[in-house]
Amino acid sequence: MTEQHSNQVSYTYREMELPLETRGRHSVRLYYNHLGPRNREKLPHSHRAVEIDLFEEECVGTYVIGDQTYEIRPGDIFVLRSNEEHSIIHVEGGSGCTCTGIQFTPDFIWAPSSELGDMSYLYEIFLERGGRFHHRFAANAPGTAEIRRNLQDIIEEFNQTPMDYSLMAKLKLIEVLILIAREHQRRFGAAGGPPIQREKRELVEKALNYIDQHLAEPITLEQVAAHIHMSASYLSQLFKQLNGFTVWEYIVSRRIALAKRLLLESDELVLDVSMKCGFNSITNFNRAFKREAAMTPRMYRKKMRA
Repeated sequence: MTEQHSNQVSYTYREMELPLETRGRHSVRLYYNHLGPRNREKLPHSHRAVEIDLFEEECVGTYVIGDQTYEIRPGDIFVLRSNEEHSIIHVEGGSGCTCTGIQFTPDFIWAPSSELGDMSYLYEIFLERGGRFHHRFAANAPGTAEIRRNLQDIIEEFNQTPMDYSLMAKLKLIEVLILIAREHQRRFGAAGGPPIQREKRELVEKALNYIDQHLAEPITLEQVAAHIHMSASYLSQLFKQLNGFTVWEYIVSRRIALAKRLLLESDELVLDVSMKCGFNSITNFNRAFKREAAMTPRMYRKKMRA
């Protein structure tokens, strides 16, 4: 568990690994955010993850997601697809607003080994960029209460950690995704477009595994594509379609995630950490780290340890 505080925001996060039959790379992260009253210009950021936000009873404000602006009302739920820029630009009230966010990587939805691999309508809704999508599930809308109950069950599993809590959280998350998909279908009709074949998704999953196993080495798109016997251009297109971000963005984000762990778990020099994470210069490492974490590696180590 990690906590950060400032005059405008404080947050706590927890992370759990979800059980898989084949590999253990899927994880779910839980955020608690308390946002003080604010009225500011849009400061967008994004995550390499699907995110579901629950706003508590005191929340009133404005949420900008991509080029859409939404009102925030008490009890609302927002769903953000991977790599969508978002920013809360306004929060009302003297006590501010508490938001709980649940994040998980897109391959939890589309990867065959996730056990959701044949439920193609899910990744068409959560990952496609061309179709209709409304991020806000109003508190009084049909189906929102049931989605919220399941999300609160996941939060309780995080906090109480009873026997097999990660398996229960996984089952509840699957239920949440299906409920959101049903609500999406009620609003917009069935998801369009042909599903991406299982064989192609298996190849992209192999690409993810290859990258994760070679983070400390020089990696190119061409190397990854050659490993799975696919052209670099087609891998680039398919990878972005399934995940919402590019192969290189994934490589950098995984390297930074590894760097964060090493910065907290060791006293190694920042230069040595950067080399262990596959960066060829400290300048490139600092630039990438600040872009991903909004602070330098040294600042991150100091804040997290404090």
